[in-house]
Amino acid sequence: LQTTKCFSHQASPNSKDAYLKKDVIGLLWKGDATVNSRTMAGLGWMRVNRDDFGGGHRCSSLGGLWYHTGSAVGASSVLLIRPTTSRSSQSTPPSGVCVAMLCNLQGTSLLNLAKEVEEIFRE
Repeated sequence: LQTTKCFSHQASPNSKDAYLKKDVIGLLWKGDATVNSRTMAGLGWMRVNRDDFGGGHRCSSLGGLWYHTGSAVGASSVLLIRPTTSRSSQSTPPSGVCVAMLCNLQGTSLLNLAKEVEEIFRE
């Protein structure tokens, strides 16, 4: 049984069995269009360089995060990813916090709630 390794920005740039190469990941996460003073829009993702509008009252600036929100008839969703700022070795799995939320309420934003959940698990 062979396991395919997923690529993370925290992985070694010399990883030979990564599913996607580092330059491809860089394009996906880059953010080409400025939305406001702290948010960039990338290929399907919003990138926040510094998280200075945290969800809860104890938030701190610990680097960037990426998120994608969505909605459909009768539902809203968010996927929020905040990797740690340290780079892991090739044998260490990527680290950080990932929050995925789906609710059966249309036309609502789950982003601030996802940020609050991320803060809880980050600590």
